[in-house]
Amino acid sequence: MKRMNHFLFILPILLFCYWGVKGQDISKPPSKEQMAYNYYQQRNFTKALPIFEELYNTRIGSNYYPYYLQCLIELKEFEKAKKTVETEMKRTPNQSRLQVDLGYVYMVSGKTDKAYRIFEEVIENLKKNPQDAASLGIAFRAKNLNEFALKTYAKGRELLKNPDAFQMEIASTYEASGDFHGMTEAFLDMLSTKPEQMSLIQSRLQFYLMQVPEKDNVDYLYGAILERMQKNPSIMVYSEMMYWFTMMAGDYPEALRVALSLVKRNNEDGGRLLAVARNCIETNDEKTAEKALSYIYDQGSAHPLFLTAAEELYKLKYRKLIKGEHKKNESPEVIAGQIEEILSQQGENMRTIELMRILARIYAYIMDRPEKALDILERAAGIRGLPPEILARINMDMAKVEVYIGRLWDAALIYGRLERDFPNHPLGEEAKLEYAKLMYQAGEHKWALLHLEILRGAIHKPVANDAQELYLFIQEALNEDTTGRILHYFGSSELLSIRKQYAMALRTLDSVSMFFGNSWGQDYALLRKARIYKEMREYNIADSIYSTLVRIFPRSLVADDALLELASLREITHQPEKAYKTYEDLILNYPNSYMVETARKKLQILQNVKTGLQ
Repeated sequence: MKRMNHFLFILPILLFCYWGVKGQDISKPPSKEQMAYNYYQQRNFTKALPIFEELYNTRIGSNYYPYYLQCLIELKEFEKAKKTVETEMKRTPNQSRLQVDLGYVYMVSGKTDKAYRIFEEVIENLKKNPQDAASLGIAFRAKNLNEFALKTYAKGRELLKNPDAFQMEIASTYEASGDFHGMTEAFLDMLSTKPEQMSLIQSRLQFYLMQVPEKDNVDYLYGAILERMQKNPSIMVYSEMMYWFTMMAGDYPEALRVALSLVKRNNEDGGRLLAVARNCIETNDEKTAEKALSYIYDQGSAHPLFLTAAEELYKLKYRKLIKGEHKKNESPEVIAGQIEEILSQQGENMRTIELMRILARIYAYIMDRPEKALDILERAAGIRGLPPEILARINMDMAKVEVYIGRLWDAALIYGRLERDFPNHPLGEEAKLEYAKLMYQAGEHKWALLHLEILRGAIHKPVANDAQELYLFIQEALNEDTTGRILHYFGSSELLSIRKQYAMALRTLDSVSMFFGNSWGQDYALLRKARIYKEMREYNIADSIYSTLVRIFPRSLVADDALLELASLREITHQPEKAYKTYEDLILNYPNSYMVETARKKLQILQNVKTGLQ
């Protein structure tokens, strides 16, 4: 609030200075007005006062009065300030704001009782002209006399016989006072008569909660909205507010319940259900996400959002297959059959292209039928009218399947073609990075370094970061072992892991310790082992290895990678407190890591969920 008062204090000065400087010759000395405002802005009231006094006395009817008065108050010249207000009252009689100024002078000079009598009297005098309540309230608020501003608006309502008058002014006054409860009630009152203000009110409430993220405020807002919903079930805006609140607070099961109610009540298409589902996926609440998507999906193919929901739903089901968390009646064969049935009904076209890509992944990586996956992807690539970027993504999928099969050079040809087709484009850079990784895994280390050297300056930041990391790893390894044997073990283990030959991949990494002892590479070996165990869904072992790496090799170039991946693993395994602490460790101990930005975002999401504010 102090920041806002300071902003209001200097805003007129900034505007004056802008227009004054804009129209003046900078070679000329500043005018008296400019000097006065500059001193005022710098809070040099001793120098500002005599200039404003001269300007005020020689230019009657000017706007110098408030600045002159404030200088007197700041310098504690209260008697002179009182006489100045009284003079202004004679010049412009019947101005209630001047009564407020007079009372304020008494208040800051220590005569509080007299000040309050003046304030009460000016509020009582509203009987003569109730319309003055708005300007009088502003005068009180300008002096941060919010209690009297609220009394003014209440009196105005009474005299105007309008209980809905001054709704925004009252809510804003509570907000300025830091009274969240009063602010909430005032805004919710306002919604019953002005539902069109809902977006503005939501923004104001959310901004306050972000500035003061106290659980008591969050709980109060939820209770206040719930009470309005229950008392006024026919007023739709309160249900909308509950939907907004539960989404903001990250209470997605409740958000889904409210969203379903609104969808049915308003006969909506279900767009808000998709919003709930996507937020759930981001925070690993897959159960609620599946419920939201299934509601649309179960409406059948005639629903306008059927294919969109189907695409999101089967991406989710694929993730569950990967993690081994699918239901017994949702085997890979069953899921593949369901997608194929949709494709037979809807056709293989641009609208179903993502479903075809999901189906190909299921056949390749879950059912171990990569040739079937390639056949699906080739049909997808043959669909007419595909945007170049989508066709490129399909080709990228094909290259990854070729690597899975073991046909590295076929994959390399695809990546090379994509790199040429998309120069200076994120897709081209991504393809170039995949090509460089493939060269490293195949043992062509110098060729990999050549490409990575270029990619370190990539436009697409994630590509540049990954290229830098792999480049440094290869360079460091070759400096330690010019024969490239150690890199051969690492590259081979990654290819084996891609092909899901996890036991052999782990044995290959053990060779690093066997042949090179405790010299270079142990930290990198631990990181890759942790990743393999994570893919194997051996989460406890993966957690232990990540933790060991950070503890034994805190200065390793991959210690920050290990922490970020460990935090993500703990989110997946529903350990939010441990995940939160791990993200904190990354930010505090590795402040120069490019991963800090990601960690901060994740930390904010977890913090919001923790306080009930998403």
